[in-house]
Amino acid sequence: MITCSLAHTPFKMHQISSDMIILDNDLPISINLAAIATIDVLMTIEMMASITWHVLIVVIPTFIIAKYIQIVVILIVVLLIVLLPRKCLLEDISPPASWPLEGRIKLENLKVRYSPNAQFVMKGITCTFEEGTRVGVVGRTESGKSTLISALFRLVDLESGRILIDGLDICSIRLEDLRTKLSIVPQEPTVF
Repeated sequence: MITCSLAHTPFKMHQISSDMIILDNDLPISINLAAIATIDVLMTIEMMASITWHVLIVVIPTFIIAKYIQIVVILIVVLLIVLLPRKCLLEDISPPASWPLEGRIKLENLKVRYSPNAQFVMKGITCTFEEGTRVGVVGRTESGKSTLISALFRLVDLESGRILIDGLDICSIRLEDLRTKLSIVPQEPTVF
């Protein structure tokens, strides 16, 4: 083994050659791997940026349209609540337990239509059905018989006017209370 001494520091020759091997072989491989890793990271970022851009082109307008539709639906619901007749929105009043005591039915200027833009099915009906009497509703086809019964049971909303049973407006009470107190005899007499 050859020993050299430079400035009074002894070292061995094979140590120099192993250091040179590290410099010659390992360092370029490490630099190469670091460069490949850097290029890989940069390519991943570029790929994400290119894909994300296309996704954002689709997602952002979709999100904006969804928000717009949500606002429109909220406005429509608020508008419907404002336009609904107030008298039919209040359904928290329960009638007395003995209601209807006499059974007098009074229709006051009753106007009914099935949709806001349709013609009136019933227009300006005013009449009184006295207590204790039997009333038969007869008429030609589409003359309003079923509509009258539907209005009495609140199956259709009144455009204007009101229906009073023993002086109590039927739009001021709950549907459950109204419908459990009324009964109807249909055209088929075999039911009763």
